[in-house]
Amino acid sequence: YLPPDYHTTKKSYPVIYMTDGQNLFDAKTSNAGEWQMDELMQSYTTDNNPANDHLVSIIVGIDHAGANRRAEYLPFDFIPTKEQLNQTGSSFQKPLKGKGAEFADWLVNDLKPYIDTTYRTKPEREHTTMMGSSMGGLISCYTALRHQKTISKAACYSSAFLKRLVANNMVEYAKQKGKQKPIKIHMDMGDNEFGLFGDDILLETKEVYDALLSAGFSQNEIRNQVIKGGTHDEPSWRSRTAEIIEWLNE
Repeated sequence: YLPPDYHTTKKSYPVIYMTDGQNLFDAKTSNAGEWQMDELMQSYTTDNNPANDHLVSIIVGIDHAGANRRAEYLPFDFIPTKEQLNQTGSSFQKPLKGKGAEFADWLVNDLKPYIDTTYRTKPEREHTTMMGSSMGGLISCYTALRHQKTISKAACYSSAFLKRLVANNMVEYAKQKGKQKPIKIHMDMGDNEFGLFGDDILLETKEVYDALLSAGFSQNEIRNQVIKGGTHDEPSWRSRTAEIIEWLNE
């Protein structure tokens, strides 16, 4: 997505990299509704509020890998135990080699340089954001921590942190990476979401939040919200995106 005045000005813009690109701009390409990210960006250019001008961004929607989406966004390997198989029913039945590290490195080392040389971007880390939901939230959080020298902001909606499924997980990874650069990370979870473990997904998000604080990040940098009535779908995520983008850019 390019801002409305991209071709009529010489402005450079921040960039938001988003997972599940099929769901961002057009309901026809999505099986779950759209985020309406183009409408949101356009609203910042037509609201006659100069205070919002800095929020107008280029959005890079990265289509997921279809049937391989779970492996693509999973940074850790999953080897099920008998106990885990009993817990998860049919959702996780086979070992899965996570390719999330490859995805994160490809985004930073290949995709971002291409975007920065092809379009008028503000390439600095201060103007680079990563966003995603569910498994996309997991990989957004992971990528931001893995590449703190490149990414300064992340929004991780309803993240599938899967702490009880993988021995090496985001709690341990946050402690391992620690704080290397100032960063802002938004995390949330609805209190009406379905999930592998019911209310445990709220606890998992809180555990990742606590791990990030223990790793050296401050409460001004990291926030974790429980969304009253929030569900695991595009309309719910869409409804809170404007406020999240504003917070990330304060």
